[in-house]
Amino acid sequence: MNQTSNDADSPVHSFLSPEAVRLDLPITGPAPRILAYGIDVAIMAAIAVFVLLVVITTLPIGVTIDKWIDSAVREAIQNAKAANQNHEALGGIEGLLIAILLLTEFVLETGYFIFWEMATNGRSPGKMLVGLRVVKQNGLPIDLRTSVVRNLMRIADILPANYLVGLISMLISASGQRLGDHVAGTIVVRLDRPESAYEISLPENSTAVSLTRDQRARVGPKELQLLRTTLRRTSGLPVDRSKLILAEVAETMRERLGLAELPDSDHGVFLRNLLATIERSSRTGAPQPDRSEELSEILAPGIRSSLGLTRQQLLQLGPREMQLIRGAIARASTLTEDKSNVLLAEVAETMRQRLELAKPHGSDHLGFLRDLLAAAERFAPPE
Repeated sequence: MNQTSNDADSPVHSFLSPEAVRLDLPITGPAPRILAYGIDVAIMAAIAVFVLLVVITTLPIGVTIDKWIDSAVREAIQNAKAANQNHEALGGIEGLLIAILLLTEFVLETGYFIFWEMATNGRSPGKMLVGLRVVKQNGLPIDLRTSVVRNLMRIADILPANYLVGLISMLISASGQRLGDHVAGTIVVRLDRPESAYEISLPENSTAVSLTRDQRARVGPKELQLLRTTLRRTSGLPVDRSKLILAEVAETMRERLGLAELPDSDHGVFLRNLLATIERSSRTGAPQPDRSEELSEILAPGIRSSLGLTRQQLLQLGPREMQLIRGAIARASTLTEDKSNVLLAEVAETMRQRLELAKPHGSDHLGFLRDLLAAAERFAPPE
């Protein structure tokens, strides 16, 4: 089902897609189309003059054409003089020349528009500059048949002069179609620039949502996109609809994070605080919180007494060191005892040097690496 609605400020062509979704295409008025056509005419004139000069000055056929034009003009003048300034004969010659020029102009103009509409998917250079595009009434790109039909119909739109018929057709058509558009089933739409995305205002120093490391790891790109899309979309919806969507998304995020209850009864505030907390922790170069008190309180006495690691040493155990330790422990379980001891000893010595441990860690390399890995995993700084 196709229908066209016409707004005083922004006329649109509305239709239903095969999926029963209503789509609105902004229709352009006569003024932008006239401007685009004027640009195309100027380009065609420049191209014609350039090609004519090249042909006449460089190609052998150009000399022949030049001589033929010169002889035709001379013969016309002589015939006019011989007929004692016979105005009828002179008028016939003028009419023939005008007809030839109009036919040439029509052929060149039709070929020009067909070429550009096929090469650029419905856009001539003038339409590109003005921001227009020719499409089918169902919103699909035009094909060769459609382009040929709509451009051949220019012979009717141009009548009686200066596209008067085409202009009248556009003015009385709800979709701004000239005769060629009606016959070919096309419309000319505006390529309006989409509005910039709604700027989400986030609290700068929000502490309403506190996430653990495990909870932060559960929030990936899809969850972030859900939060941003929801906050942007609900800003332009009715209050009732907005509250319903915010409640659904807030409940989804609560279950995702494993929260017993929402920290804020206002779902919109909760989602904004959550997004602000996640973005702040993910921002490159964001300062990490000072965990000296936390480390000193949580550090197990057994680990401190067996390894003697300070907070600064624990912070030196990054992802690479932890991966090295895990790989060595896993690899050692598949080797013979001798090779396993050699591998574990090498990795243990590497870690001893990395942590600058002055005292030897003993002969139990596997136990040392396991204790070291446990300490690193327990006290690693948040991402």
